[in-house]
Amino acid sequence: SDYDEWAELGCDGWDWQSVLPWFRAAERNAQHGGALHGQSGPLQVTDQSAPRAISEAFIAACESLQIPRNPDFNGTTQEGAGHYQVTQFFDGPHRGERCSAAAAYLFPAMRRSNLTVISRAMAERVTFDGKRATGLRYRHKGREQEMRARREVILSGGAFGSPQLLMLSGIGPAEALQAQGIAPLHDLPGVGENLQDHLDYILAETSKRDDVISLGPKGLWHLGNAALEWRKTGQGSFATPYAESGAFLRSDPSVSRPDLQLHFVIGIVEDHMRRLHFRPGYSCHVCVLRPHSRGRVTLRSARATDAPLIDPAFLSDPRDLSVMMQGARQMDRILRAPTLEPWRKERLHPHD
Repeated sequence: SDYDEWAELGCDGWDWQSVLPWFRAAERNAQHGGALHGQSGPLQVTDQSAPRAISEAFIAACESLQIPRNPDFNGTTQEGAGHYQVTQFFDGPHRGERCSAAAAYLFPAMRRSNLTVISRAMAERVTFDGKRATGLRYRHKGREQEMRARREVILSGGAFGSPQLLMLSGIGPAEALQAQGIAPLHDLPGVGENLQDHLDYILAETSKRDDVISLGPKGLWHLGNAALEWRKTGQGSFATPYAESGAFLRSDPSVSRPDLQLHFVIGIVEDHMRRLHFRPGYSCHVCVLRPHSRGRVTLRSARATDAPLIDPAFLSDPRDLSVMMQGARQMDRILRAPTLEPWRKERLHPHD
């Protein structure tokens, strides 16, 4: 698995058998149990309450091309097509709402005397005593403030924020830090390097049927009714993940495990909704799961308020383009399958 590969690369404690107990402890799965799922954790996971007919038609299209149906993507194997489960409350007063990490862990702990949450604050740099992290300088309500740690400082700023904050704190490639006027505390050239991300390729089609999501007048009327349904029952279009179904595929039979993932969306999503489409339709997205291309994150300036420079270097390794094109071809064959004919109208951005 991916986790075992991480352990082989030196990430001790990240092999599959080591992380599985933590996954099981976190999860409260409404449908799946056994050795691979938890059913008593705080994070509620469940099947979708009412997936659309077109999502089932997508799975049937995959099956028609000898892609097996997979009832549990987090089971013993990931390969195949199926419906995605959702992190969503399936009982209680919040039924149908997203069960996020904050909802599962943070909100229930907010009244603890040993927890303080400061929001709308900007972390500016980690403070050090020699090379030992001792706290954090941050800006809150226009004032620069500092907090000191009695035990440890945990940095969890994400793939972009963590390297930025480390470099602002003097940890990173010394030459690059000095170019920004930052005194190096620890010359660590790897900070900000080896950025990996999943490039998405999309095929979208307009629909002859209107039982998909659209932003036109009729679609907005349906969404208005769906909002009322969700308030009453916690179900319907406002409880859908929109990417209701999908598949894990191999780009080549010689690959040991899936290296491609499909998300089938019950609406036209282009450029992550930056470009809006008002006609009813659907889209399918393919991404390379284990890209070889490596990008980087560097500082724009010595100010925390300036977003870092992000270069994903997509497709800089030609192997990624080859895998992506194999995925695009498989996705095209699936969308041309007869089971999707009742919806298929016009391909957006057709290609050879």
